[in-house]
Amino acid sequence: MSDMARVTPQNKCPICGHGTWCMLGKSVVICMRTVSERPNVFRGGETGYIHPYPNGVIVPKPKKEYRPPNINTDKVLSEWKRAYPNPKLAILAHNLGVSIQSLERMGCQLAGGWNNAWAFPMSDGYGNHIGIRIRNLISRKWAVTGSRAGIFIPNVRPVKRLFVVEGPTDTAAGIDLGLYVVGRPSCSGGGDYILDLARNMRVKEVVIITDNDEPGVRGSQELQKRLKIPSCVLTLPCKDLREYLQIGDRSTLDSMVEQLAWTQPKNT
Repeated sequence: MSDMARVTPQNKCPICGHGTWCMLGKSVVICMRTVSERPNVFRGGETGYIHPYPNGVIVPKPKKEYRPPNINTDKVLSEWKRAYPNPKLAILAHNLGVSIQSLERMGCQLAGGWNNAWAFPMSDGYGNHIGIRIRNLISRKWAVTGSRAGIFIPNVRPVKRLFVVEGPTDTAAGIDLGLYVVGRPSCSGGGDYILDLARNMRVKEVVIITDNDEPGVRGSQELQKRLKIPSCVLTLPCKDLREYLQIGDRSTLDSMVEQLAWTQPKNT
């Protein structure tokens, strides 16, 4: 698959029509959204699906790209914290509909170099910071150059039941609901790190909360197949957990979870 190239907004995926995530090759497309009978698992745990390239366009083999070294995440965040002692979390909390306290537990910090943008540290399954996700007030999201896509681990007390959501803002919503929660970098990313975290924290069961869309459901099911402990997938009756926070409470969420079918791992 070394001759694959990323789709762009100008050269979109011929399978799903989007200009992000998917890969184009000489004769196949790896679509990250549309399922086929040929799954392809990337090194980071994301799952795409191989499709024949319908229009036969040949994508030239990309030139070897320069890969910048990984950033020193802790150093960057410390410098930003010194430069911006007032992180203005109240502004972001109001914009997202979550509490200031949840953002503080996420390690959220005002980001340097951008106007009204905030940083969320990304970690591996052992809690080591490996990258920084940035988000602004118009919901644009990107990563600091040199970052690796990790999971969002808040400073909360571990318990036997781990909730897995997508993204740092749904993680903040989970904190407000009183959950032991971790966020994936995308609907299909972070699988290896979540497995490491669950093992290190001695988690006994996992509830995967998926966005109410097809890629989210599929990504949750793929993660569930890899778990070595009992798990279930909860599809909310709204867009995501942040929206649920505005209309529901913890007791209702727990009731929905208890009505789900739990999957027992094959290798127990």
